Amino acid sequence: MTKENLSSEALKSFFQKLNLVYSLLMAIPLVLFGWRYLELQKDDLLTNTIGTPDQQIWVIIALCLSLLIVLYAYFHFRKKTKKARNLPSFKSKLAAYQSSAKKMYTYLFFGSLLATGMLHFTHEQASAALFALTLFLFSVNRPSAEHVAKSLRLKKEELLLLKKNAI
Repeated sequence: MTKENLSSEALKSFFQKLNLVYSLLMAIPLVLFGWRYLELQKDDLLTNTIGTPDQQIWVIIALCLSLLIVLYAYFHFRKKTKKARNLPSFKSKLAAYQSSAKKMYTYLFFGSLLATGMLHFTHEQASAALFALTLFLFSVNRPSAEHVAKSLRLKKEELLLLKKNAI
């Protein structure tokens, strides 16, 4: 199917599905982290040091694991969208983008949940920095016509078609 045959409803559905997944996977950890952070701050339980030696090991493991998840999400997304650029049709490019973006959002979701769990169990402010990193990556990769066009290196008329139907 060419871009001329791709209906306006199909493009709107593409953005609606992607925005729904994006919003849910970002909002759940955001609410949990915000609630726990404010609770700890209210009780003055946040620390700037990594506590006991037992906690240090777990904090370092959680930080490294979360960073690995976030880096994997980024590089996996780049690899998949690079492959999608060579697909023959506009519709197949969008389907590949949607699939890889959903996977990236899922990985970022787990990275932010790990940061939230780290905050809950260790009361470390380092988890706030890690959570801020995942939120930054979520926001940079927000589903928009410009981001889709940039990632897939779409032609100008394809970008205009996306902008016309983006929500």
